[in-house]
Amino acid sequence: MPIGTLLIVGVTALIPALRAGRMPAVQTLVVGRAPKAKRGQSAQRLASKLPLPRPMSLGLAQPFAKPARAALVGAAVLFGAVSVTFAVGLETTFTKYQDTGNSGLNAASMLVVPAGTPVGFHSSGGPASPHLDSTKVAAALASVPGTKAAFGWGNSGATVIGASPGDHTLVDTTTGDLSWTNLGLLHGRWYQNPGEAVINDHLASTAGMQVGDTVTVAQDNKRLPLRIVGIDFDASGNGVVMTDNATFTTAGLTPYITQFNVKLADNASRADWSASATAALTPLHAAVTPNIRYPSLTVLTMSALVATLTLMMIAVAALGVLNTVVQDTRERIHDLGVFKALGMTPKQTIAMVLTSVSLTGLIAGLFGAPIGMAVENVTLSRMGSAIGRNLPPSVTHVYTPGILLPLLAGGIAIALLGALLPAGWAARSRTATALRTE
Repeated sequence: MPIGTLLIVGVTALIPALRAGRMPAVQTLVVGRAPKAKRGQSAQRLASKLPLPRPMSLGLAQPFAKPARAALVGAAVLFGAVSVTFAVGLETTFTKYQDTGNSGLNAASMLVVPAGTPVGFHSSGGPASPHLDSTKVAAALASVPGTKAAFGWGNSGATVIGASPGDHTLVDTTTGDLSWTNLGLLHGRWYQNPGEAVINDHLASTAGMQVGDTVTVAQDNKRLPLRIVGIDFDASGNGVVMTDNATFTTAGLTPYITQFNVKLADNASRADWSASATAALTPLHAAVTPNIRYPSLTVLTMSALVATLTLMMIAVAALGVLNTVVQDTRERIHDLGVFKALGMTPKQTIAMVLTSVSLTGLIAGLFGAPIGMAVENVTLSRMGSAIGRNLPPSVTHVYTPGILLPLLAGGIAIALLGALLPAGWAARSRTATALRTE
């Protein structure tokens, strides 16, 4: 890494060093040096015809007078745009990974659990663990005003025949409508008929299973073959088999529901609903609790690291623009003196300098955002392969219009940020000093 950094710095410095070495001595003694007379004149004439204030049209044509310098500004902004797009996409992916992996069975406004169960309790399944009478609880919830949707789920305590001894595999059963939970489905569909099941991506990868295969579960020495009709995504490290309550009961096995997730109507009051639900559920030894989702420490840490990386990349890109614009402004100090002598105000000077990098920043941003998206996509694919996970579209497709449009315009923001200081310096420069070119 140090050698690579040294190589990049050396190559970057080589171009101006070669140019400086060939520069005549007389030319180096000139304080303010304008570009060649013919360079950029066509751009100036075209810019003057635009419905813009004259200082802005002058700045808009400036990159065409010195294309090499404009290319350096563009390269710095391109680097920043690529880095910011990559970082924003990666941070959004981390958040969506956690939300998609855990939001399915945790998607709810309120939770219904066995009375006396501690918040955050995870049942080991089976009759020994606290569980609910799913039929009566479902009927009670349906009678409570403000209940929009509800489903129950729980660990049945069954085992998976043929699962790796070192892999803890759960067999969950569900009752009710799961369609509102946004569980991420990678392949196939959700179970609709008796004898069907959905397994998670972890189990599919470790056991080599796919849609159409059969997975056999066992409870109390009773075996139940289930046809896999879908593979879903979750962020847990356990293998999971999910099927419907009716499939278990039809085969003579017993489902154990340990939690109901409830979605409230949009106009429902949580306090009023809780009071009504508590009255209906208390005789069933069930309790109501809010669904409190605590942020993941891993996601918070990764978000902080990505945010720090983003700020560093913006700073590096802005410093690259700053260095180039400072050099360009100092070389054009004589021109600035002439403009000031003709009546250009400090605000107009700032507008001219900032406009001189706007077009370059816009073009670099329009190219940098797609490149950053491609880099993020490749990186995400490698990361998914490294952890043995296939990521659903809800995780990989993070560049929505609301995110992408600001990123496309981010090049202008980076360019303006880097040019702000030299623009202020140019505005404060004295006319007499600027005109003293020799």
